[in-house]
Amino acid sequence: MADLFPDAPRRSRRVLMRVVDAGDHGCVTKYRYFVHLQCPLCGHDDGWSEHHTKRETLSQPCPKCNEVAHIEGGAA
Repeated sequence: MADLFPDAPRRSRRVLMRVVDAGDHGCVTKYRYFVHLQCPLCGHDDGWSEHHTKRETLSQPCPKCNEVAHIEGGAA
C-alpha cells in the first residue's frame, strides 16, 4: 500500500566555504569586509574577496563540492 503522506523531496545540503583570514587592504572602498575563503571538504581556495555585509562572507558556496551535487541530480 502506498504511503498516504510521503516525505517531501529535499534538495541536497550546500557545502559552504569558511573564512580562513580576514582583514583590510588599506584602500577606501565601498566594500566593508575582505576575506580569504577556503572549503573545509575539498580544500578549494577562493582567494581574497570583497563583500558588503558579513552575511555575504558566511554564505559563499563551494563551486567544486556543489557542482558534484548538481551533477548527481540534487539541486545545489
